[in-house]
Amino acid sequence: MQVVRTLIDTGYQAYLTGFSALDRYFGLEDPGMVSLATDAGLIDLCSLFEEASFPGNYTADVAVSDSQSNTCFLIRSVDHEAEFQGSLRYTSFRYDCLTHAYRDPEDIYWDLRNPGELDIPLPDSSSVTRGWAVVSDAAILAARYGFTAGRETVHMLASHGQRCAMRLDQMEQHMLLRQVLLSRDPASALRILMESGFIDRHWPIIAAMRGISQSKDFHPEGDVWEHTLETFSYLKHPDLLVSLALLLHDSGKPKSQRQGKNLFDQHAQIGSNMAAAFLSSLNFDASLVRGAAFLIREHMVPSYIPKLSVYRTEKTMNSPLFPQLLELFRCDLSATFQGIDSYYAACEAYRRYLRHRNSPYRNSDGSLRRHHG
Repeated sequence: MQVVRTLIDTGYQAYLTGFSALDRYFGLEDPGMVSLATDAGLIDLCSLFEEASFPGNYTADVAVSDSQSNTCFLIRSVDHEAEFQGSLRYTSFRYDCLTHAYRDPEDIYWDLRNPGELDIPLPDSSSVTRGWAVVSDAAILAARYGFTAGRETVHMLASHGQRCAMRLDQMEQHMLLRQVLLSRDPASALRILMESGFIDRHWPIIAAMRGISQSKDFHPEGDVWEHTLETFSYLKHPDLLVSLALLLHDSGKPKSQRQGKNLFDQHAQIGSNMAAAFLSSLNFDASLVRGAAFLIREHMVPSYIPKLSVYRTEKTMNSPLFPQLLELFRCDLSATFQGIDSYYAACEAYRRYLRHRNSPYRNSDGSLRRHHG
């Protein structure tokens, strides 16, 4: 971490704070954003990091991107102990980058060793401005570290949100979504965000999925929202691109129309456009937005690949994102009564296509090439 090294070498303190400290304690990979605190002042930080930007929010005073590690460091300048406090006592945990020691002012060590029901304080005057941060942090604690939130806890979180006058800003929403989707249990966090009212307030594209009925023959898990949550239980490894696509793959269904037996005609195309606009509004990288839009637009295609001629599916299979599309298809299919035979059929068709495409003697559809001498 070159940013940390620069601070320490210049004589300043550097602490991993909040979820970054917890990630280090649990041995989790950082989600591309690292929270730091330092005793360096704002002017000092600007002179040390010429490329620094200014988020202008509670999260950080400056943001510094490290191209070597592809990580964004969110740095807060702190003068005293009280400034280390987060919205919940768990986020006061920190790691001293110089002494390599953890600091636990709120005595949460045993909670970390045995994660249980989240301890949510009663709403107070701070909830007027920071209530949604309490909800956001609780969701991340559930997704990443195994804490739970029962009905009473969610009700308490909803009370915090209802008292809050302002939404989380763009960066805070981006960080929340990234941290949740790169966790071991995204569905637990998404349930908290939905039941607490956070999603209704911040992400209407996702809120609209709730209550959209589907055919019980293919979707026994329930409406579009419940199906979406179920897909995450089949994801083998956290992957931001695939997870974003899973979250939004059916986002077009609330806006689509029935066409004959098709309950949600063109929902993939509609959802692709909506998802691209949503992710762009949260300042996700343009290449990631394009990739998610591709996966959502094409998420039905693998089911047709074994049945259609190669020339109709070749463009999709030729994409470098096709392996991720297959993973999306597997998770989507697994959350139904259909079984995953069509996933294996699509994999076999793809292997056959690659073999033919790389052969000097055959066309991509397997037919022999004509050689002119």
